[in-house]
Amino acid sequence: MRGVPLAEWLVEQGIGEARAALVDAGVILQTRVERSIDGHLPGARVAARLVDAHARLARSDDGQILLLTHKPQISEGSDFTAEIRRAAIAEAGLVKRATAFAVDGAPAPLPPLAERLATGAFAVRTSAAHAADALEGAGWSELWAEAASGLIPFTGGLLRLSLTPAMAVFDIDGNASPGDLAVNGAAAAAAAILRMGLGGGIVIDCPRVADKAARAAIDAAFDAAWQAGHGGHYERTATSGFGLLHIIVPRYMPSIAERARFDRVASAAIALLRRAERANGTGILTLHAHPAVIDWLRARAALLDELAARTGRAIDLSSAGELDMDAGHAQ
Repeated sequence: MRGVPLAEWLVEQGIGEARAALVDAGVILQTRVERSIDGHLPGARVAARLVDAHARLARSDDGQILLLTHKPQISEGSDFTAEIRRAAIAEAGLVKRATAFAVDGAPAPLPPLAERLATGAFAVRTSAAHAADALEGAGWSELWAEAASGLIPFTGGLLRLSLTPAMAVFDIDGNASPGDLAVNGAAAAAAAILRMGLGGGIVIDCPRVADKAARAAIDAAFDAAWQAGHGGHYERTATSGFGLLHIIVPRYMPSIAERARFDRVASAAIALLRRAERANGTGILTLHAHPAVIDWLRARAALLDELAARTGRAIDLSSAGELDMDAGHAQ
């Protein structure tokens, strides 16, 4: 039937992380990642207290500091219900506080990720560790590697992604003609934004093309790739004569690129837990990893207990300084 979406959400409730990928014909179009260490997530309604009216700071009932988007009409020290707008996001050298606003009514938790995705336009299929690894088959690890390195190949060229305090920047490099390189690079950048969950201000630095029609083709290529990836609301400028295309995308959660670069230890540890849950064998399950990853896991015994419960095996940790951060393995 025409018009019926073929893409579907593949969802895993992993250890310490719920993850999902919108996959079409074996290709990841979008991702959602939510971690147990993220704090409050967008849409959740939590009990809070106004602790600094001038700075618009509130404290949730579990101690997380929230930055209010608007000063509520209550006195300092008063209790209220806050709805989370944006989760806390780690950047280079700092963590941006979660933002929230005051609402009427009682606190209310969010449903699980799979339930929330099921209210959208695409089917949802949950994946278990004992089943075939559909996410990996669609390129999950490769996507994380691109996010961590910032190097994203496309036909005829390479995107270089830089994360700055002000914005994310894509630089397009390659040997094709400037017009073709810019068109293909802009399309690849649109796909990468959706796949990595990038938000906020984004700039694509395209090869300069003098002709207005050629610049319009760059804009059209970006728009077409965004639509093909089932992207939501965004705003953009027209490509300038200097080859710059500016995009604004709503930013509610850390992107995969921010997680991979600014929360590298946690990302490596959670990826190791995912591999460990799928490890074959019996007896003691030993996790070998970089010392920083092992220390992170030791500090979170609940995650190791969950791994033991899911696998039915006792868990041991082995610190291996010779391993790269992302090279941990389980056996």
